[in-house]
Amino acid sequence: MSVTSFSMIVLIFQVAVLLALIVWTVRTLIREHFSEPMAFTAFALACLLLSDLYWIAWALLEPEVRLPFAVNEIGECAMFLLLAAAVRTQLADSPRLTGVWTLLPVLFTACNVTLWIAWSGEWIQDIVTGLALGWYLVVAVQLMCQDNALSGKAWFGLGALSALLVLLQALTFFTPEAAAAALDALCYGLMAVSILWLLVRCFLAVRQRERAALSLTFGSYGWAVVCLYMSSGVPYTVILLCITALLPLMVISMRRRVIAP
Repeated sequence: MSVTSFSMIVLIFQVAVLLALIVWTVRTLIREHFSEPMAFTAFALACLLLSDLYWIAWALLEPEVRLPFAVNEIGECAMFLLLAAAVRTQLADSPRLTGVWTLLPVLFTACNVTLWIAWSGEWIQDIVTGLALGWYLVVAVQLMCQDNALSGKAWFGLGALSALLVLLQALTFFTPEAAAAALDALCYGLMAVSILWLLVRCFLAVRQRERAALSLTFGSYGWAVVCLYMSSGVPYTVILLCITALLPLMVISMRRRVIAP
């Protein structure tokens, strides 16, 4: 099975998961209790679904020219903003949610946008997507801080890993091809370990009904998306599969927090 075929299978599987989650979320909103953050989450899932359907259509039709601003990128920007709105409803007004907890995600996003532009040369869509993703990361990190979702050591490790990944990816532009391939392999290994750890941590948090499950799953989703945007080939497909596994955990944790504690 080729990488393209595997990616298509995973993408179709994600579409099936999204359809099931959207139906379940809408039924919950109609039959049990209407909740603003759940509604935001449902619309965000719908945007991701439309983005996936665009990619499937694109893969089948194989157009020769890509639009200056692809439809899926609009859908992804809308998804980030809707997820941020859902997370924002759970934030309390507190001085501790300002300063470093806003600055670090902004700096991390700015570094990633710079790398995206260097890779693709697509200024407009990369900046617009970065603004939407950056806002989502800011509110997700703030809620994780409010919920004490991670220990101090885990925060330090995640911050160090973020800086290391940005540095290694930047070095690939200034090293020979063989060295750049080795740096890419190291980045993929680091991303795989971090995503696997977060996925296990999210599963345990949801299973044990931790209050921090919401912020942990939504924050992990943001991290996984950043890693996805850094990837290609087999690693891209594997990360996409991990993201698909995160989606039900996000919806379950949101429902428990706002509807059925």
